Amino acid sequence: MHLQPLSIYYIKLKLKSPTDEALSEGLKPYADDVYEAMENFNVKFNGIKKITVLKVNGIGLDLFLFYYNIHPIKVTAKELTVFSRYLYYEKNWSRFSRESSKLFVPAGEIIDDFPLAEAYHEIFVTQDDTDRKRDASSSLRKKYPSLYPEDILEYYYSSENIYAQDDDSLEVKNMDYESMPFELTEAQSLATLNFLLQTKDLGSIELANAKREAIQNINSILRPWASGTM
Repeated sequence: MHLQPLSIYYIKLKLKSPTDEALSEGLKPYADDVYEAMENFNVKFNGIKKITVLKVNGIGLDLFLFYYNIHPIKVTAKELTVFSRYLYYEKNWSRFSRESSKLFVPAGEIIDDFPLAEAYHEIFVTQDDTDRKRDASSSLRKKYPSLYPEDILEYYYSSENIYAQDDDSLEVKNMDYESMPFELTEAQSLATLNFLLQTKDLGSIELANAKREAIQNINSILRPWASGTM
């Protein structure tokens, strides 16, 4: 599968001029509004750019901005105008701002060229946001699929990336097919198992069945060790 070049930006936003209501309640109770605005944004810019919200907390939020096929020289909060306008006008977030038609400002420097492996871990591995349910059957995942973007899994687990990790680094490198070891390292084995578990229902019927069969085989091997009867 040929994947388009991907540029990743880590952005922290905060309310520019929060009202007393915003300061007292915070934004977390309204996380669904943010997720809805995220999905609306991604539909409008399908194939060009997309966002994945990581956290909604206090008077701010964290997100990734992904660009496909282009690498903007400079990214600012204006890239998210459609996202913030949706919240302001469609979800009545004007009540959270003291300034007319103004909602967010950056809460820090926008991080350019964010590593793919670290983005993967922030989205799919990090467990510090208990509101984000990471199991495939969760209602949150079904309702807001952009929280768990399948194409980022594809990028991360592409042949160029899955064998690139070692125990000391999450840096993504190009794979040298000539020198690929016959046996996987522990890190590669864990990455492969994680891939199977997270994507077992994705892809063609044949591919999904093959992944489920592989998981069953691994379970059969691990079961005696888990029960302590080996």
